[in-house]
Amino acid sequence: MVTDRTAPVETAALAAEVEGLLEPAEADGVFRDTRECGGALLLAALLLISPPPPGPRLTFAKAEGKALAEQTQGAVPLSAVIADAATGVALALRGEGDPYALSGILRQSDALTPAAIRVLGADALAPYAMDQVGAPVGADDEAVVRQALAAYPPGADASEVSVWSYRGLVEAAHAFLPGSAQHWPSPPEAAAGWVDHDPWPKLSHRVSQVAALALPGLAPGLTEQLATRTDDLARGFVRAVRRRDWLQAAGLGRWLARLPEAPQSLGLDSGLAFVRHMGGGDPRVALHVAAAQRFYGRGW
Repeated sequence: MVTDRTAPVETAALAAEVEGLLEPAEADGVFRDTRECGGALLLAALLLISPPPPGPRLTFAKAEGKALAEQTQGAVPLSAVIADAATGVALALRGEGDPYALSGILRQSDALTPAAIRVLGADALAPYAMDQVGAPVGADDEAVVRQALAAYPPGADASEVSVWSYRGLVEAAHAFLPGSAQHWPSPPEAAAGWVDHDPWPKLSHRVSQVAALALPGLAPGLTEQLATRTDDLARGFVRAVRRRDWLQAAGLGRWLARLPEAPQSLGLDSGLAFVRHMGGGDPRVALHVAAAQRFYGRGW
């Protein structure tokens, strides 16, 4: 799974790419704001009605093809490195494959390792949140996380998603890695006013981008705030399924698995299974669904 990626990279361009991957624009799609998108509607009934017109989207197969084309020209794209790592995390969460070691999937010598960890955020350490990891956390794992934190701190103009993602990685390092706490940076302050004020479609889009924070024990304050908007996130989940935005649906479903009192009528378990079936070819979709099942028992 590991590919040699030691070639130098252009730092400023890579930093911009990291920020873009942390908070991409919402995928194009067609959405009709009707009663069908209320959080109280059974997802199963929603999926039986006529499907919405599909919007243009980049499937994982197309992205993988693009990645392979770039590799033949001597470049390994960051998206391919992230996909490799997400696949390793998802396998570990499902209890498959070799014992998980972050530094075994993303080596310290690989030039793109810090950027990939920064984009994955806390999910890079998700298997260490399990009761049984299968292998002890080593010094190399700590080293690659420190490398990512040092290389890509959020700047003064960073988005809320970027700051929250960085905070989540710091919190996960404190919680799941054995290094002395004083040697890790302090979690940065992250604004959360958007949770109360964003309209539900925008809220859903943003929350799906910080799905790595849905790991047990992380971001308790954010989790408490999001619990007040569970119905809106359920509406967003249904909307994402209707739009066939599987990554957004998986991220929202993962948060709904953690939050208390997700609407029973949503059919979250069958919804997550449907998202996995339709979008599981994207490693990050597979990761979110695996995390929801592993840590919260949701999904089939």
